[in-house]
Amino acid sequence: MDRCAVSLEISDHTPLYPDLANLVADYAVPRIDGPFPRLFARSVMNAYGLIALPDGIFTTLRRGNDTACVAVFDTDGVIVRTFGTFGRGPGQLEFPVSMCYDPRADELFVADDCAHRISVFTTDGTFLRSWGSNGLAADKLGCIDCIATNSEFVFVSRYRPSRISVFDTKGHFIRDFGRHQIRSAEGIAVWKGRLFVCDSEGHRVAVFWCHDGAFIRYVGGRNCLFGPFGITIWKDQLYVAHCALPYEVVVFDASDGSRLRTHSCPHAFNGDVGLRSFGLTVHNGIAIVLSPFGTRMYALKVD
Repeated sequence: MDRCAVSLEISDHTPLYPDLANLVADYAVPRIDGPFPRLFARSVMNAYGLIALPDGIFTTLRRGNDTACVAVFDTDGVIVRTFGTFGRGPGQLEFPVSMCYDPRADELFVADDCAHRISVFTTDGTFLRSWGSNGLAADKLGCIDCIATNSEFVFVSRYRPSRISVFDTKGHFIRDFGRHQIRSAEGIAVWKGRLFVCDSEGHRVAVFWCHDGAFIRYVGGRNCLFGPFGITIWKDQLYVAHCALPYEVVVFDASDGSRLRTHSCPHAFNGDVGLRSFGLTVHNGIAIVLSPFGTRMYALKVD
């Protein structure tokens, strides 16, 4: 499976852990103010998951076979801290692909596709617990794409076979659903008791009830989405990044699925089209997206 990777630009004063010191690049750090769309960050590490929290923008990073961590950076594109090291020990990460945050418990869940588990941290990087094992059964964590939480359950999108596995926040398996409605489950998001699932091969977003997995409706379709992967919800609006040319973020009404508008990057993504975007988040009216080719992160003004 292709993994979208974007590289973060790191200034020489960025406080990194010692095992990341060799990755520091002496570039001028781009800012997200000014004209849009705008290059936000690029460098030498591969980024996957992406979420915005009050104390920073969190992303999961991986480089080669010896570096993996969660990085937190500010709106100037400067990494302010990292946590996690490469490995399979407690608190370590091997291939972190997605994150979600539980504000009720102040816990950050990190999905690790190679270690086949979910690790839980505080937002300052303190390791709390982990769960999961390899396998394709509904209660296992082989073939993870993305995760989301509503503070009661943790939803995991699985790409083989395509479905949603549901756990409580302590890791106990609850149920699975979506096998008959989703052809290729990718990015997911929760909002007001509903789970939104990007179906990349179906060129649409599937919507389910969180409490029982009952199917509600599809959003989008080939007329407006092509291979959707990144998804987030902000101010009751559903933002979906998809592999169009030019690259686009399509906005829908989260309540009824009606299409509202489209934000395009006709110049910023030249040469980046062809692969997937897993990361999409909105921070103070600015959408930050991972480029589909996996080399850059861009900012688009959406509010």
